Amino acid sequence: MEHTAHTPLLVLIGFMGAGKSTVGRLLAMRLHCPFHDLDVEIERVHGEIPELFESYGESGFRAIEHHTMDQLLPRMRRPSVLALGGGAFLQPANRELLRQHGGVTIFLDAPWEVVLSRVRHTGEQRPLARDLDALRQLYELRRPVYLQADHIFSSAEHDPHSLLTSLVRLAEELGARHQHRATL
Repeated sequence: MEHTAHTPLLVLIGFMGAGKSTVGRLLAMRLHCPFHDLDVEIERVHGEIPELFESYGESGFRAIEHHTMDQLLPRMRRPSVLALGGGAFLQPANRELLRQHGGVTIFLDAPWEVVLSRVRHTGEQRPLARDLDALRQLYELRRPVYLQADHIFSSAEHDPHSLLTSLVRLAEELGARHQHRATL
């Protein structure tokens, strides 16, 4: 499948709680295109993420994550929106996969205080959120890698609609609107 500038793959990255899944679903609805959540794809095939972390450790989970991306990316029609888990973009092999498949990476940047308010009580679903001090260190460690994204948008606002408007504008600049009209 050939991918051109007129068929964007919009890839949302960022720390847990940045709004990747929520904003991704809304963006896909506005663009009338498919939405894929990498974590949901992983769970569909391999089981619950907390159990995968428990059984295989983080390195084992990252291998599953990479394999899932490798299988998913070639099958995605364009345009599409893909939300990655918080650690997926940190892996150089995953960034290379995204580059090979024409992924346009968008860092949803939320300050630590916003992230903390969103994930504070989600340790059951998010294994890495169980220790808030370690989570803060992880946030600080990951942020410089996220800043390598093609585009950066703040996701600090509680209401995602202004962010959504900016992302739709970007998608249209990248050709999503053109592709949508061509498929009607």
